Amino acid sequence: MNMKLKIILWVILVIFLIFISIFFLSKKFNSETNTFLSSSDILKTAESFIKKGDEFDRVKDKKAIVNYEKSLKLYLILKDYERISYCYNSIGICYRRLEDYNKSFDNYKKALYYADFIKDKKVKLRRKASIFYNLASLFELFNFYKKSLEFYKLSSYCFQKLGRKDDYYETRGDIGIVYRRMGNINKAIEETFSAYNYFLKQKNWYQIALYANNIGYFYLKKGDIKNAEIFHKRALNIALKYNFGDLFPYIYNGLGEIYFKKHDFKKSLKYQKLAEKTSDGDNIDRFIFKDMAQLYLAMGDKEKAAYYLEKYNKLLKRLFNPKIFEKFESLLSFIEKEKHKQELLVVEKEKEIERLMKNLFIVGFILTLMVLGFLFYRYRVKQKMNRYLELLSRKDPLTGLSNRRDMMEKLEEEVLRFKRLRTTFSIAIGDIDDFKHINDTYGHAAGDMVLREIADIFLASLRNMDRVARWGGEEFLIFLPNTSEDNAFGVLEKLRKKIEERVFKYKDKEFKITMTFGLCTFKEGISLNECIDMADKALYEGKNSGKNRVVVYGKN
Repeated sequence: MNMKLKIILWVILVIFLIFISIFFLSKKFNSETNTFLSSSDILKTAESFIKKGDEFDRVKDKKAIVNYEKSLKLYLILKDYERISYCYNSIGICYRRLEDYNKSFDNYKKALYYADFIKDKKVKLRRKASIFYNLASLFELFNFYKKSLEFYKLSSYCFQKLGRKDDYYETRGDIGIVYRRMGNINKAIEETFSAYNYFLKQKNWYQIALYANNIGYFYLKKGDIKNAEIFHKRALNIALKYNFGDLFPYIYNGLGEIYFKKHDFKKSLKYQKLAEKTSDGDNIDRFIFKDMAQLYLAMGDKEKAAYYLEKYNKLLKRLFNPKIFEKFESLLSFIEKEKHKQELLVVEKEKEIERLMKNLFIVGFILTLMVLGFLFYRYRVKQKMNRYLELLSRKDPLTGLSNRRDMMEKLEEEVLRFKRLRTTFSIAIGDIDDFKHINDTYGHAAGDMVLREIADIFLASLRNMDRVARWGGEEFLIFLPNTSEDNAFGVLEKLRKKIEERVFKYKDKEFKITMTFGLCTFKEGISLNECIDMADKALYEGKNSGKNRVVVYGKN
């Protein structure tokens, strides 16, 4: 090949390479130009998706998640960290509403991560305030109260820095609830009163009703029934006036508890049924089901008590499923790292758990302990509840004495013992004379006080082996084992005199009462029911012959 041909080939090659370079550079330039030109279109599309997401979120439609995720992909392209954090936070809220707590945790974590890249300090503060609040609420749901308190305080600090007083005092109200659940009632009342007084000045009736209800509930837990009733009724009046329907189940549940404490089971049941009817979520259902079980048991309806206890246990099992804790350790590790970056930190740093994440075996061990601990806790709670239900089913809730069922079981055992060993026993029925006059004159609370004090006199005066039951209303049945007719008469006569001499005091009033007793000693040839009936007839005879006496069946 001659030199001339070689030169021609080299020129062609160079021209070809130049052409290829120009082609690719042109393509790259056009691509970058197109991207630049279309960024505004991407932003508009992202905004339309986020707008749809917000609309679906307001009506609690799960389509909100789809739209938030679509907008999230576009904001990630644009590197708009404020909107990225907003989308993750909103998705976390949606998953919490759907009770998918693992995904809710995961999205809150990402929201917090991207919030740290926001350059505008006020925007960053606003975004973190919301995320901290949501994390606090989620920790509270699963009884991690120390963590919940920590994040509520972080959130309130952010709101204070931003000058958002309404949000700041709302968060203090939430802090009050956490303190109550931690057992610090005085601190709970202090925090909630600060929120209540602030919104009272603002005339924000919804918040006033909300915090009045909370204060009433805290007073109830403190044992101050009078103030509890005042604040609950104040909350109810406002809620009814302005139709704050979402507050009804909480207020009704609180009133149901108050009247249970006052032994007014009819009113208690009325309000608990209203609470159940207006309830819209698991959070309040937990308390309603538990209270209904206790109430029906006190009323003697064990079947309904068992029904509500079963509903309560099923709800606990669903809410505290061990799978919820699968991502909990990784979330805590992330949060501990995040705390080092926060200039907003206002609570002391807790024990480092980052080390636990370095060894998968240790993490697995900790998670296993958590699950086993939870299952053991559930088992102990169930055992304790069953023992408590059994105890309640045998006790009169007002006096603490045995009820009719418990006494009948003891008497039936004694009849069997009589048949084996021929051991004598006596049964007496006592009735307070003119008890209706006490209720009509001084009120039912005075009547309840009399019944409790009569029970105390019986327990203090009788032997350890003797038994007393509230038989119904103002009637008491006294079972005296190994006691003949004459000895039983002597015991009852002493009781009658003690009661006659006792001065009863209710508020600033003093009065005396008397009791009439009918006595029957169990004998061969009669049944237990016949013996009780004979004691009742003797009591009737004592009432007709002047009251305040002990009458033995068959003797004038």
